[in-house]
Amino acid sequence: MRTDPQTSNTMKTLTILIAAGGLVGATLAQQPTPTANLGPETPRAQSSQPAVALAVPGPSPGQRQWLAKAERHEKAGWIYLHIEGEPRERGFQHGYLLAKEIAECLRIRRAVWRHNTSMEWADLLKETARFVTPFIDPENREELLGIVDGLRAAAVAATLEDLAAYNAYMELEWYWWPEVLKKLNGGTTAVTPPKQSCSSFIATGSMTRGGGVVLAHNTMLDYVDAYCQVIVDIVSAKGHRILMQTSPGWIHSGTLDGKVVDAAMAKRMSFAARWGSACGRAFDATKYLQDHAQFDWLEGLLKDLPSEPWVEFVAGEH
Repeated sequence: MRTDPQTSNTMKTLTILIAAGGLVGATLAQQPTPTANLGPETPRAQSSQPAVALAVPGPSPGQRQWLAKAERHEKAGWIYLHIEGEPRERGFQHGYLLAKEIAECLRIRRAVWRHNTSMEWADLLKETARFVTPFIDPENREELLGIVDGLRAAAVAATLEDLAAYNAYMELEWYWWPEVLKKLNGGTTAVTPPKQSCSSFIATGSMTRGGGVVLAHNTMLDYVDAYCQVIVDIVSAKGHRILMQTSPGWIHSGTLDGKVVDAAMAKRMSFAARWGSACGRAFDATKYLQDHAQFDWLEGLLKDLPSEPWVEFVAGEH
């Protein structure tokens, strides 16, 4: 029997993000150049499909110069990632420094996709090669190709098509697949699973201490999807600086509200964030699977979530 994990409220994980700032007439001050982390653990590209063994070529001299502008560190369950430069540079920095996490996310996403749709990942890629990959705009394509390059330098096998489908999984699984299912069922209405319950608010003026701006967002996802623990600080060669929550390998936030954009109105770019449940309650994956046999297919995919404190992230921190 096919069981959708979204049907269980106890499977939900809650992440709260708060961004605050005041109204001032200056842009973000220049931050010190972060130092790079040039040595991630050698990632293991686990997958529901046969793994592709890669030699470990390592970054080229030019790519090491790109990495010198990037940085990664961890705090209270979160991964802080600083990337900067042209799209290909930013993508390479992202792919190399988060290679282990991206490999794991792709493994989980392939397995969940197959369970929820009975469709192989390779068959999905044949479909998205028609209506997703060809229509990616040039800047985003370059950034995704940079991630592929970074993964390859860290011995993780992935393609542009993998990254495109992974970045679009919400649209594919929640919107495209139900329409395909309708046709497969002879035009009958597809069963619609319960929608996710993210929410947000913004307050300013008399509603906040000091009259500043407070924006809050909570991310409600199944525990198997609990990998949106990246705070990425993006300094692109053109355009505004962005500080946002995202998942390893995504070039968008996914949470939409969980980001701050460098602008004259921002006093500073920062997040106060808590990883895991909002109340700080830890999640024991082993006990959960023991108590809920219907989710036995999540064995090897579901992970523990420890209780973590609230922490603050500031653009340019290192």
